[in-house]
Amino acid sequence: MKKYVLVAFLATLLFQNVFAIDISKYRFHVMPETSYYGGIQSIAKDSLGRMWYTGPDALFMYDGNSFYQLNDIIFAIQPKLKWGYGSLLRDRKGNLFLGTGHGLLKFNYEKFSFDIVVPGRIRSISMANDGKLFLLAGDSVVRYDQEKNKTIGFPLPKNNFFSTLISLKGNVFLTQDALLYKVDIAKRRLLPFADFGSSANQVADALAHNGSFYFLTQRGGIQVTDETGVKKQHIPVTYGKQAVLAKKIYLDKSGVMWVATQAGLFLYDPSTQDSRVLRMNLNDAYALPNNSIWTIYADQDQGAWIGTYGGKIAYCSLYDSRVRYFNPTPGGLNHPIVSSFQEDHLGNIWIGTEGGGLNYWNRNSDTFSHYMKSQGNSPNSNMIKRLKFDADNKNLLISAFGGGVTSYNLTSKTFTSLNFNSPESKQPLTVYSFIKDKQGTWLMTDPDRPFFYRKKPGGGIEMLKILDDKSKPINLQIEGSYLDEQDRLCLVTHQGFFIVDRTTLKVIKHYLIKDDSYTANYLCSYLIDSNGDIWFGTLGKGVNVLRKNGTYTNYSVHNGMPAKMVFGILEDSFSKNIWFSTGNGLYYFDVKSKQFIKARFYKENSCGSFYIRSAYKTSKGEMLFGGTSGFVLFDPSYLNKNPQKPKVFFTGLFVNNKQITSQEKNSPLAKDISSLSNEKENRIKLKSDQSNIEICFSANSYLSADKNQFAYRMKGLDDKWQTINTKQKSIQFLNLPSGDYTFEIKASNNDGVWSDQISRLYIHLDPPFFLSWWAYFFLLCCRSLSTFFHHQILY
Repeated sequence: MKKYVLVAFLATLLFQNVFAIDISKYRFHVMPETSYYGGIQSIAKDSLGRMWYTGPDALFMYDGNSFYQLNDIIFAIQPKLKWGYGSLLRDRKGNLFLGTGHGLLKFNYEKFSFDIVVPGRIRSISMANDGKLFLLAGDSVVRYDQEKNKTIGFPLPKNNFFSTLISLKGNVFLTQDALLYKVDIAKRRLLPFADFGSSANQVADALAHNGSFYFLTQRGGIQVTDETGVKKQHIPVTYGKQAVLAKKIYLDKSGVMWVATQAGLFLYDPSTQDSRVLRMNLNDAYALPNNSIWTIYADQDQGAWIGTYGGKIAYCSLYDSRVRYFNPTPGGLNHPIVSSFQEDHLGNIWIGTEGGGLNYWNRNSDTFSHYMKSQGNSPNSNMIKRLKFDADNKNLLISAFGGGVTSYNLTSKTFTSLNFNSPESKQPLTVYSFIKDKQGTWLMTDPDRPFFYRKKPGGGIEMLKILDDKSKPINLQIEGSYLDEQDRLCLVTHQGFFIVDRTTLKVIKHYLIKDDSYTANYLCSYLIDSNGDIWFGTLGKGVNVLRKNGTYTNYSVHNGMPAKMVFGILEDSFSKNIWFSTGNGLYYFDVKSKQFIKARFYKENSCGSFYIRSAYKTSKGEMLFGGTSGFVLFDPSYLNKNPQKPKVFFTGLFVNNKQITSQEKNSPLAKDISSLSNEKENRIKLKSDQSNIEICFSANSYLSADKNQFAYRMKGLDDKWQTINTKQKSIQFLNLPSGDYTFEIKASNNDGVWSDQISRLYIHLDPPFFLSWWAYFFLLCCRSLSTFFHHQILY
């Protein structure tokens, strides 16, 4: 019996591990900080791509460049009233609506203002399947027809508090505590639909999925019914064992439900019934910005937004690359310079630092432990150079600057010095790289010395030099070493690549790039790929590749590899692409196109400068590259292509360094600049003394928006497209000649996918007075009169 119980337990554990929600795909890009203190209760994206959001007493807009608090445009409607803000909603035609304490407001894109379309206290808004809006206005339910600007409705029963309108599969529901009613607007009545019992089950939000309705209650979890209201299932929404206050529910494209709670983001997969909770993590730049989640908004283009307490909004897309950056933080990585990595038998990562000793990253709990040199059980040095894991004995081998080699046993949790001391100074060796062969012989290198160390079983430390073909010693600076399949010693040096006979120490083969530049043979890193080819990183001349057929080639700026300094090299387990950490970011060699390509996902200098040979691939195929300010981890299998093709919208116009709006007297703008795209009939009309202009713009793609690119041209001035820096969000034109122009601009997303949509502004600049047509006419008249009077005098 016990045997079957054990089998069942193991099967359950395997099922949970295989089908567990993969939380690594949920990465939140926090938008720039605002000064708002409260919670974000509603978010909407307007038809141009600007993000709007509200707190109870504030209205904001983010255009991709800047945040704007826009309470003033609401107060302009009725300045003496105190305004409170509720839900934002964008309908299918792109109209933006805002519920307030004094009415339903509709945004006027052309005037950049709001107008009251339905007066009254708007407590809830929902859009039905036909696109019409349902409002909980005061103590009535109202349907608003946007096209006809008409409302119909009916009063609700008195002495009952109704709170929320919800639209699901052609139905509109109204909540009253734990009671749920269907709204019959034609017959002006409420029809009972479901009763969830206690007041803790007050319905806050809902969604439809696979023939069922999932009703989110405030403190009673998720109540699941069929489409007739018959209860089928109860899903607890908890953190630990405690029920938590929940506000919004959303279904992502992978079929996972998100629940906004005050204790984090609750995730639930209805197909496996697995659940997880995402929470704020100071060691992860892409974690939740706050545990108190107030709202979730499904972006019409892709992905979703969350609003939190403390005025933060963040964007998440499942097309995001799975990348994580680690920088020194309290309780996290304890030192900036990361020199090496090693994965243990539990899948956790050991991290060597140059000054902070040994760091241990427990991936299950996402916590760090630190081991630094001390009087007790510790490594010999805090300057770690190389790590290797002996899986058979569960020993972590640690080499260090001035620390020799130390062994850490993961079972006994003890450090043991191997007492590798210099035969000269008797002090611990500095070991950058080491090998231990099957017979127990150690080979160790230090690139600052012209020799290497050897220690045979039972023997002392020997200092040895490599011999040339005439048996003369060679001074080599050795960065790395390994034993090949023929048990030959292979040395990666500052003088090229050497293959050496281990017995005689004579050079068998020396691979050298015949180049005037010393840096072409200044090797610092290497990789043996799955084809048997050997890749070498140089400190100044790109990459060298030794093919199995014996050809040895350098790839640098002149033949395809833009980066000069290559510090670490790894191979993708699946695509077989070769990745490089360089002095110019991350690159990879695409084995299909045979091209070196710069990785767009990497944020420049996020790890400082990359560190020599600080590169590691985990058993899952993830890649880690260390630098002088932390390290980056990413999975090359999940560097997804963002399919969204961004559309550009205009955010501002400056004339002679002054911002221009359509509301100004004698403004050159017929309406707000954001509404002028592709409107030839509303061209911008500038006077002759307004020839210095600056056009500001943004795009509606917010996934790693700092990687978006723009290309523009000013037809009438230059028909050639110009690509600009990713951080540049405006274009200046100085001393434009008079004439007619068409400013055209397009954008690419963070993955370099260019849109075929072009946004245009049509511009006319008057000529100066002396070149205008009526100036010519005046001069012509003067000339004619002069001729006439001259003729009269003569005749």
